[in-house]
Amino acid sequence: MDKIKLIMNTNHYFEQMISRKLQVNDQRVESLIGQYIINLKKDFEQTLSEINGQNFWSVYPILMGLDARFVLLDSLLSIADHDLEEEVIQMVKKDYLTINKELCGYAMNETPHESLIFTII
Repeated sequence: MDKIKLIMNTNHYFEQMISRKLQVNDQRVESLIGQYIINLKKDFEQTLSEINGQNFWSVYPILMGLDARFVLLDSLLSIADHDLEEEVIQMVKKDYLTINKELCGYAMNETPHESLIFTII
């Protein structure tokens, strides 16, 4: 049986979910992508710190949206030229709402099943 990779904390999430291409080092901090990644990480950590039993259902879609941005950014950086940072960020901002739908094999004009994975803000 395959082991399930459970995420233990925020640092573990970033280690597991963000590829080496997204790791921000001294050279990337000054880049647009580096700043975008830092801002996404801050937003993720802030949103995660606000979750409680009363607001889980309203905060969960925000976390899913941030996660979708990381997934899409990672995917785009593997094929994009570093000279296209602004365009990559704009694509992420535009397309993150549909990435899970696409990854699950749904066409853009198709309505997916009701599922938490498609609940993204």
